[in-house]
Amino acid sequence: MRVPTLALLATTTLGGCVIYDEGGPCGFCGPKGGAAVDTGVGDLAAEPVFWLDPATVEADTTAILSLQSDQAVDFATIVDLNFLGDLSVCTSTAREDELLVTVSAGATLGPVDLVITTEDGTSYFVDNALTIVEAGDAGDTGSASGGGDGSASGDDGSTGGDDGSTGGDDGSTGGSTGGC
Repeated sequence: MRVPTLALLATTTLGGCVIYDEGGPCGFCGPKGGAAVDTGVGDLAAEPVFWLDPATVEADTTAILSLQSDQAVDFATIVDLNFLGDLSVCTSTAREDELLVTVSAGATLGPVDLVITTEDGTSYFVDNALTIVEAGDAGDTGSASGGGDGSASGDDGSTGGDDGSTGGDDGSTGGSTGGC
């Protein structure tokens, strides 16, 4: 007798709200009988969406990126940028509407995720924040690649630099290699 009674009770509770007041379901159930859940959090503000510009970095180079957001963010409160890939942060400088980040990319190609941590311990995950590409595949990314006068031929017949390089005054081809 116990088993059928327990089975009957279990089936009625699994079906939705079984407590009825005078006008329908009890105050704990939603309009269609589903349980209304109060998380106690109230209305949450939408989290900011972050992105990097440019979103590509050539392998084995150093580049300056701009971390931006779709909301007003105090970029000075960012205390850590953790790239989950072959990329290291050299320096960062907060501005009113962006965080300038100098990064050094390694040789491993592919997408890199980012975890941003603020002073209050809040962390934001940026999926595929940027992609490390082969040298020459980044296109016009605006990265900090090279120097010189950028002309078609330098002082000695080079293609951009002043010392025979192809973009930088130091003999590099798109920024420094080997770290920050």
